[in-house]
Amino acid sequence: MMIEEHDDLTQKMEGRTQENDEHKILEWIKCRIKATKFDASLWCEEHSKILREFLLQPSTFSFFVTVDQTLNELIVCCRTPPKPSTGRIDVTYFVKAEGHIITHTSVDKIIYGTIAMRQNASSVLKIMETVLYPNIFHYDKWNKSSKQELLGLYHRFMASLTESANEECGKTTKLYLPLRDDIFIDDDIAPHDKNVIQNLEAIVIHWIRQIKEALTSPEHSISLDFHGPMEELQFWEDRAKDLDGISKQLQDAEVTHILNYLKTTNSKYLKTLEHLTMALSEGAREAAKNVKFLKLLQNPCDQLSSLDVAEMPSVMMCFLNCVRLIHLHSTNYGTTERITDLIRRVSSEIVENCSNKISLDDIFYGDHSKAKTSLHNCIKCGNIWKQTYDRMAVTVNKHKERNGSAVEYWKLSDPSIFAEIDAFAQRCDDLIEICDNRFQFLQLLCPRVLLQSREGRMVGGVNGHVIENSITLIQDGFKNQIERLRKLDYFILDVRESRWYADYSSFKYAVKVSSLNGEYERCCTKTWALK
Repeated sequence: MMIEEHDDLTQKMEGRTQENDEHKILEWIKCRIKATKFDASLWCEEHSKILREFLLQPSTFSFFVTVDQTLNELIVCCRTPPKPSTGRIDVTYFVKAEGHIITHTSVDKIIYGTIAMRQNASSVLKIMETVLYPNIFHYDKWNKSSKQELLGLYHRFMASLTESANEECGKTTKLYLPLRDDIFIDDDIAPHDKNVIQNLEAIVIHWIRQIKEALTSPEHSISLDFHGPMEELQFWEDRAKDLDGISKQLQDAEVTHILNYLKTTNSKYLKTLEHLTMALSEGAREAAKNVKFLKLLQNPCDQLSSLDVAEMPSVMMCFLNCVRLIHLHSTNYGTTERITDLIRRVSSEIVENCSNKISLDDIFYGDHSKAKTSLHNCIKCGNIWKQTYDRMAVTVNKHKERNGSAVEYWKLSDPSIFAEIDAFAQRCDDLIEICDNRFQFLQLLCPRVLLQSREGRMVGGVNGHVIENSITLIQDGFKNQIERLRKLDYFILDVRESRWYADYSSFKYAVKVSSLNGEYERCCTKTWALK
């Protein structure tokens, strides 16, 4: 009897000990959950059951915790991470070695961390550096050859990942640097270690590719087309910053240490890197000079954006004087092709500022007379810009004839200089025609023309109701066409948008269609006769 009582007491004590152990582990887990909006009050018994599976089942080696902020609900699961959703920002993970059972004495063997639910290159980079690297390459039980083989693959991947992370953030080019402990085991032995040499040369090859891409990036890429001189200035500022940043990185102590190390091995890649280093310095100087000259156009651009369309011609000569100065003194803009491109960018700047002054609401539903005035002013502004250029070209060429200057001579016949101006003027003409059609279909058929009879009808007489119905149909049909144009899913003042031609042709066809046009003529004749 006493033996049975002793066994019961022992079982109770073991149960209490197990409960205490579970409580300690649970508290350890909770303290390390860094998921956004996590609160211990959200934890329930169901979550504890899932945790026990992770701790006690040898085949379960991962455990995840996140908070769905939309539902204010704690999500806990094993093996498979929770699916991303709008309310789930990040997830805390716990990982153990497969086949292990976790107790309060071995809980510190669990690997844990918190990562974003929607991964990008930067978050993956952080995981690689803080989680994967220390738990693999600092693991003592791996042999040296296995580590070296994996280390080479790791550095190749990290070099590309670092580049992607910087591109995502819009930062300048960053050269990947390995941890020094990975490469330099012993200065006396390292030069004879082929694995070390291969890993270093693979990194230098990646640097060479990055530098070549930075140097050969298109000076006037497609993304810069139809953009003004301030976008050109921004391009050169970014380029100067990028090239100068790479040059400074190549002077960093760690990079210098790697390059000096490779010199002892007579690496064939060092000569290529030296040539690229000189090209970087030259490219950075060229970009800085371009920035200095293009800043001359900053003040005219600021003035242009602050003026009404009718006042814009007042700064056009200032633009051309600045362009002339750049053409004379800048080596980069001394060629016909480059100065042609710069004048084309000024044309784009004028078009953009004119577009910003046009009210599409006035064109479709507002004061059509005000809208027409604005559109006519835009067309006039473009014509004055072309005339101002012609006058400047005559002045420049007379100066060339007097002084025999072979550098300064403007005879720019490239049609792209004013192509955007001409296309914009045509788009304005199209919108003026829409304003005229509005007046024709909605104004001439409105109260000024239509007569209000004593019976309450707009048009009296035997056929008055027929005329009224026809007028209503005409107006509704035209309003539908106007609404269709207003709801187009692109900016109709963007001259690069080719869909406008088809949409505008459809509008014109609807206006001129025989049935609609016949009703309009018949209604106008009868209403004017009644008047």
